[in-house]
Amino acid sequence: MMEMIEPFHEGKDPAHGMEHIHRLRLMAKTICQNSGIPREDIYFAIFFHGLTTTQQDQVESTFISFGKTPEEAKHYRELSTYMSRDAVPSTNEEKVLHDCHVLEGGKYFALIKSIITGLFDDRSIGSSIELYEKKILPKQRCYLSYTRRILKDQQKIMKDMAQNMKEFV
Repeated sequence: MMEMIEPFHEGKDPAHGMEHIHRLRLMAKTICQNSGIPREDIYFAIFFHGLTTTQQDQVESTFISFGKTPEEAKHYRELSTYMSRDAVPSTNEEKVLHDCHVLEGGKYFALIKSIITGLFDDRSIGSSIELYEKKILPKQRCYLSYTRRILKDQQKIMKDMAQNMKEFV
């Protein structure tokens, strides 16, 4: 399945390309293992993340050609909408998808991803750090007890790191 998805993520910056899909899958695996939540549907839903509607249509058709039912393919696609930071999940699957996107890449990744994305958008490092502190950090929420603990630790580290970096940029 990974080979089938790769063309849809080609040409994206490193923070949003196929590497992003791999990081999301790794985080989802960790969350599922530590929360006792089955992961098959979650893995398939991650494939839809970051794609245009047309690309999602193509992925849905490909899933069906690989033996998934139309209902299953539609379910994966709908689940993928919970990877948005603004989504409010209710089922455990939705919570895993949401939380893996918030926690992607580990303790330092969110701030570094913000800086990289800012550079691609022609923002300075300082303005990217400020944007992260004002717009991203306060909105970060996790919904599973396992992930809330991780996020709390991660946010403390990110705040300290951002403060330290601002002194030198």
